[in-house]
Amino acid sequence: MPPTQLSPETRIRPSHAELAVIAAIVALGLALRAPLLTRGFHFDELNSVINFIEAPSAWDTISRVSAFNNHPFYSLLARGAEALFGRAEWVVRLPALLFGLVTPPLLWFSLRRATGRRPALLAALLLATSSVHIGFSASARGSTGLVFFTWLSSVLFLALLRGTRDRSRLLAYSLVTALGLWIHLYAAAVFVVQGLILVLVALGEARERGLRNVLTRYGTIAGGMAGAALLALLCYAPALRRMAPELLTSHPHAFMPLLPLAVLSYLAGRGMTPGGFLLVAVALAGLLLGLRGRRLEGRYVALLFTLPLLGNWLTHQDTYRTRFFVFLLPFFVLGLALATEALWRWANQVPGRARAAARASSLAVLALPAWLWVSRPWSNVPRGGFREATAALEAPAARQGARIGRCAIGLGDTFYAWYATRPILIPTSVAEFEAFLAANDEVRCAWMDGIGNTPAHDSIGALLEHRCGPAEPYHVLQVYRCHKEAR
Repeated sequence: MPPTQLSPETRIRPSHAELAVIAAIVALGLALRAPLLTRGFHFDELNSVINFIEAPSAWDTISRVSAFNNHPFYSLLARGAEALFGRAEWVVRLPALLFGLVTPPLLWFSLRRATGRRPALLAALLLATSSVHIGFSASARGSTGLVFFTWLSSVLFLALLRGTRDRSRLLAYSLVTALGLWIHLYAAAVFVVQGLILVLVALGEARERGLRNVLTRYGTIAGGMAGAALLALLCYAPALRRMAPELLTSHPHAFMPLLPLAVLSYLAGRGMTPGGFLLVAVALAGLLLGLRGRRLEGRYVALLFTLPLLGNWLTHQDTYRTRFFVFLLPFFVLGLALATEALWRWANQVPGRARAAARASSLAVLALPAWLWVSRPWSNVPRGGFREATAALEAPAARQGARIGRCAIGLGDTFYAWYATRPILIPTSVAEFEAFLAANDEVRCAWMDGIGNTPAHDSIGALLEHRCGPAEPYHVLQVYRCHKEAR
């Protein structure tokens, strides 16, 4: 974030040692993410891949919608990656990985002048090792793009408010903000907060300098925001006709009293556990300490943490998912870094011989949050099971020459086709399934239960459980094997 004043230390260019550290952080981030790139797709990924990324044309990719399942700009990037490198899980996830790898150095570079080198490097390290960020960096979704664009938009916006208003920065702000909105609609939460901050700052200065001076001073920023909104509207234009009914329809859910705490503890990577609550407390304390005296940045971060959460909390909208608030993650890790820096500075200010003991005690105090942060690096990685279930459907027959029928029912019944090399029936009625059973020596059927299943598939699922015995579990999926002699 832009600083209130620059110290001599932070005016200089990054040293070779500093660049080496940030390079090591990026390498560590890659090492934590790369092993996850080739795992099988999960439900949401296959939904995006089949319906949007591999749609018949690029126009279909950006014009189709389904709630928040299509992140249009990400789908377009993944489509381009497939055109370049072929069809594979790691290819479709490549844009998410790249966004995930460039964000930690961006965080470091944009913070070092405001916070100093050490907190900026620590924030980059915390983001690179965040289980939430690792999981999203290895999933074919737009979440890491959301983090990248909303952070960069925030940096540019605050710089504009501080008075850095060259045309190139204003254009960069408009473009970055529009792309953030196009990669994930929840970037609108950040955009709304920026608009509110602009109004509050302008009104505060209008009392002292007059309305005309305020309009001259902040009109260009308002124009940049209008340009971002217009550009985002143009990006979404192909999908607006289909999007509008979904966006305008209210779908309230039951009131969730602990929703804000659930979101914050999710960002900590520990969920609603004592460890998660501890990390939340440390991060919030760090933000309070580190942003004290920085009125503009403090108000911005405070509104960013409260307004989107309260809006969703009080309106009970079912568009809420903890993962949608991942745009808060860079600010969360900034809080952890600032808390660490404050504790270390306190230890260094202890006079005389007690300083060594203070340093040792501060390291001991930091040991638990550090362990909580890094001890579950892959806890936010969803497992789908579609690849494994499809392999079970296509495994060789136990008896040579046996006729094997393969079918799929329930949620994602069409998603197995991405992995399948043989036909998979999707029965539409119990009668069709019964005929399928009678025509084959063995029937293997994959089943995923959930809200939205057709009554026919629910009936077939009950039939499978009754006739075929225990299923083979593959994460959230099950595969039943029905042999003719056992029916």
